[in-house]
Amino acid sequence: MKQASRKFIDLIQQASSKFANWDPPHLIEVGDYGEIDRDTGKLEKSGNIYDGTCVNTAVTELAAQYPPVKNPARDEYTLNSTHARRAEFGAGVDATAAGLGDASLKAKWNFGKKRAALLTMHNPVSITIPDAFFEASRNIPFLKNKDIVVEVHQCSAYVMYLSNKTAETVHLVLRANGPANAVGGGASAGWWSEGASGMFQKAYHPENIYTPLFRLLRRASPGFNEPDDNDLWGDTEVPWNFLDEDGEEEGDEDEVYE
Repeated sequence: MKQASRKFIDLIQQASSKFANWDPPHLIEVGDYGEIDRDTGKLEKSGNIYDGTCVNTAVTELAAQYPPVKNPARDEYTLNSTHARRAEFGAGVDATAAGLGDASLKAKWNFGKKRAALLTMHNPVSITIPDAFFEASRNIPFLKNKDIVVEVHQCSAYVMYLSNKTAETVHLVLRANGPANAVGGGASAGWWSEGASGMFQKAYHPENIYTPLFRLLRRASPGFNEPDDNDLWGDTEVPWNFLDEDGEEEGDEDEVYE
């Protein structure tokens, strides 16, 4: 599927107004700004308001007054699109192979015959730009029409799944407290899965090295009737038109009309 990343990102954005990072080991940081690539959905970074790569002195000086805030970790953060439904984790799973006795997370998901997306993060920590920064930056022209990463979700384990338009049931189990390579038939640390036929990503690491999800806000360029402070910043929209089930954009130039 040529446009898998774009379709996955589109479905997650519809469910949450946030953007999935199709390559979670690739670091995305709070304060990054740039553009979402129309073909892939990847964030193409131009700079960061915190790390010295921003060329505007007014922005960097203001950002220094409002450093990022690290929020408490959650046990789990899951996003799913319309045609994915969580169900009760029941019988029929090999408990020994799955490591259910020491499971940190277990889930059963039912998928329908339309494309669906699932993103699950274990013990994610969100890092955000303080709201006060946006109020204080009102009169800085450099930020107009900029898309800025205002929140990132970092975690030690994640699953990304884009279904294959097939009715199916997927089981997921994470054992986060075991050894990396178990001996004697025990379950090692990491993910165990069963039933997935679509595009499946999973990873585990003892540290929070993955960034599967982030939020972008865009600073509007006000016209004659300038909006209130709270309306200057809004969630960034995807840069493509409606996508079909395979991630192809409606009205692509490949279409031929008689």
